[in-house]
Parts: sequence; structure tokens; C-alpha cells
Amino acid sequence: MELKLGDVQTTALIPLAVKANETLRKNARIKDTNAVEIIRTLKIDTKPYDKFMSHEGGVARTIMLDRQLKGIIKKAPDTVEEHSFNEEMKKYSIRGKLFALLLPKVNDRWATFRW
Repeated sequence: MELKLGDVQTTALIPLAVKANETLRKNARIKDTNAVEIIRTLKIDTKPYDKFMSHEGGVARTIMLDRQLKGIIKKAPDTVEEHSFNEEMKKYSIRGKLFALLLPKVNDRWATFRW
């Protein structure tokens, strides 16, 4: 089955492709094994989505966001709650149930911040 992506899906795929490709580099600046797993599971050729400027911008934004979030968590460690994305998705839609069954370890956690 060939995956058909619309404009929105293609745009959303760019940061995922960048993170997956950077993770696979010898001297990767970021590591996102979930991105690699998603790209491999979906069997997507990332070349059209990973141009130089998009790549560098995606890596830079990931590093900056990671540093900022680590700083927030360090200052206020009790503000973070962890949840299971797959368990929530299974409750609300068939697509969520399929996602949870096909990719059980991908994107399974998210954090909520209390201010």
C-alpha cells in the first residue's frame, strides 16, 4: 500500500524527516529514535523533505526547545505530569486505536506542564 500525503501531511513530515536523518548521521547533533522508527514503519523516502535549510533549521529549533524545556523542568520539576498518548487515543477514535496497535512504542508519552 502506497502512502498518499496531502499538503498538510507533507508539511508536517518535514521536521520528522529532518530528525530521523540527523539521528542516523555519524556525528548526530540530536537523537530521535522515534522519528527513525516512524519513517521506517511508513517506508517514506525522506530526500524530498530534507533540504539543507530545512534540515539546519529543524536541528537548531530542536536543540533550542530541548534546552528551554530542560531548564523549565530543572527549575520546577513538580510541574510535569507524564501521560500515555496511545491510551488516550484508543478512547476516542478508530485511527487512534490503529495507531496504538501498529506503532505501540512510537510517540507514546507526552508531558503536561502546570504553571
